[in-house]
Amino acid sequence: MEISKKENCAIDIMKYVMSVLVIIIHKPVFDNNLVFENYFLQNIIAAVAVPFFFIVSSYFFFSKIDNKYKKSNKNYLFNYEKRLFIIYFLWTIIYAPCIFVKYNSGQYNLLSFKILIGQVLLTIKNFFLSRSFVHFWYLTTLMLSVAIIYFLYLKLNYKQIMIICFALFACSRLMLYLNVKGNVIGQAYSSFLPDVLRNSLEKGLINIAFGLFLSKSDIKIKRSSGFCIGIIVYMFMVVLGILNYNKDSEVLNAAFYVLVALSALSIVILCLKTDIKKKKIYVYLRKSSALIYFSHLLMMSNVYDFIAEKSGITMISESNLFMFISTFVFANIVAALIIHLSKNEKFRFLKYLY
Repeated sequence: MEISKKENCAIDIMKYVMSVLVIIIHKPVFDNNLVFENYFLQNIIAAVAVPFFFIVSSYFFFSKIDNKYKKSNKNYLFNYEKRLFIIYFLWTIIYAPCIFVKYNSGQYNLLSFKILIGQVLLTIKNFFLSRSFVHFWYLTTLMLSVAIIYFLYLKLNYKQIMIICFALFACSRLMLYLNVKGNVIGQAYSSFLPDVLRNSLEKGLINIAFGLFLSKSDIKIKRSSGFCIGIIVYMFMVVLGILNYNKDSEVLNAAFYVLVALSALSIVILCLKTDIKKKKIYVYLRKSSALIYFSHLLMMSNVYDFIAEKSGITMISESNLFMFISTFVFANIVAALIIHLSKNEKFRFLKYLY
């Protein structure tokens, strides 16, 4: 079975599933006293979500680049980066109130014009060197990692790039290990390298390289065999994640992330080798998955605290399950509303949000 180089309905379905897992990462499902259960669901089961998005984005980006005319595709790279930047910029504007609350929660009486200007400058700095808000690290890392891999691909083949990315990943993880041990080089790496570059070295490049690999290689494997391999890799990832519980070993963290990336890669391959008849609902799931990812943290913990305080219903801010379900419903409503309105000529600009 040939791997699709265009749209894929299985990918669209899985994108929606992964967007729900991202909500779980930020909004634990179980009560706070069930520490291991939340760790297992958030840090192990849901760990494949963001790598999946990285690999899929990379796969479809590099699938459209002609191997024989690499340099002629620079406009495509520019347009791709511009589109991501617009999405990032618009959502940063939308999250401005959340950023304000994040900086000043519980300290509004200390707010002054000077402090406000300082926060604006810090936000601008973070916008370029880190991320403007919690989950937007994905966008900044994706933009930088895709650009780096693209320029490497102008000179090298995907196999050489894979080797380079794994070497950079190993070096970055070594720096984290040295930092924990108090080594000066490791401390310099953790202190002076911009977050967006560190995220690319530690997470972005390896996943983008996997996407490039998928787009340029001819994987001849049966779906059943791919499923078995994927299950085995995923189980190894789960076991290693459990072993790393309460240990926080940098060596185990590095090994675990490799298995996470490989598990995400296996899921992407299975999706690409699965033929599902095209339906409008799958296009909707693809669009909503992006909007769910971007919008779900608009429901900050402060929002639940405020509603609980005003209503007197403490469950609103104390029940993790309630907050998860509420966030899930809220994000889906936002997604449905934006998708619906963007079909209208007057609100077509809303398409820039996804």
